[in-house]
Amino acid sequence: MNKLLTLVVDDGRLPGNLREVRTVLEYDAAGCIRPVLCPRISRESAEASPSPGARLAAVLGEWLDARLAEKATYRHMHDAIESVALRHLLAHFEGKPTVLAREIKMNRVTLRSKLRRQ
Repeated sequence: MNKLLTLVVDDGRLPGNLREVRTVLEYDAAGCIRPVLCPRISRESAEASPSPGARLAAVLGEWLDARLAEKATYRHMHDAIESVALRHLLAHFEGKPTVLAREIKMNRVTLRSKLRRQ
């Protein structure tokens, strides 16, 4: 799971709010590569090695397959990904939820309620 989050938050910034991250994850899981996930990769290096989007799709696919084998629901899978993402991001922003909320463009109250649900 940490590999997944490392790829999603490549250099400490999300491409937007968590809903947008979910959309990015869904596109990448479907095989589409969005440039927002790999902005620093040139076409040559992308051809030479798997792109972060491709690695993300592989890691996420393995994780989803394991959860499906456990009969997990979509809600449980989504909550697990979101929980790990929020914990990782909160640690990145030194445990400051206000700063995290501002950086990921999420309402502070919404973030606090999501953090409480973990």
